[in-house]
Amino acid sequence: MGGTIISGQCRIPAWANAEHLACGMARLPVALHPEINRYHRLEDRLARLTARLLIRKTLQVLGLSRESTLDDWHKSPHGRPFLQNSYADFSISHANPWVVSAVGLKCRIGIDVEIFRPLELDALIPYLTATEVERIQKAARPEVEALHCWSKREAILKADGRGLLAPEATIRDIAAARTPAGEAWRVKLLEFDDGCLYLACDGDADSLRRNEWSFTELLLS
Repeated sequence: MGGTIISGQCRIPAWANAEHLACGMARLPVALHPEINRYHRLEDRLARLTARLLIRKTLQVLGLSRESTLDDWHKSPHGRPFLQNSYADFSISHANPWVVSAVGLKCRIGIDVEIFRPLELDALIPYLTATEVERIQKAARPEVEALHCWSKREAILKADGRGLLAPEATIRDIAAARTPAGEAWRVKLLEFDDGCLYLACDGDADSLRRNEWSFTELLLS
């Protein structure tokens, strides 16, 4: 099964403030405001705002004007966002200062971004396979190898829809995870200088495009 996917990304600038947040919120349905405002830190609210503006912008690029209003934004019982009555699927991820998204047509997708940083490796080991743990221990940069293992999992789990609510055994043996059709997830590592960026899809995409928009462009679109 093939589909069209657009991956978008935006780096939130250091100068972004509460005024910019208010400007962006005005472009979203009022129903989406509470799930952004429930975060106390401005940084977290800006990240969630930007994620939604990225989806909005991408849907506009795809010519899906009805969906781009985000009026039909809903969440599954496991918390996965979706657009009701739409054949567009989407996924979002953020790791300060980056926010990334993916919108897929006629396919199911998940995306995850991680910024290279120091890690508490012991906290991840219970969720990894023995082979992965051995590879991490032998790596020249164990934190980088561990983040790749984790980001790949996150992308698949987001596409799956259960996220970290999936059984621990599923999270650990992620290679055995299957799409709703019973197929293996297709996973692609996308080029990303500041860390690792993984995209999971339930089929081979006929078209994959990547766009980067500035924060200002998203506010004005």
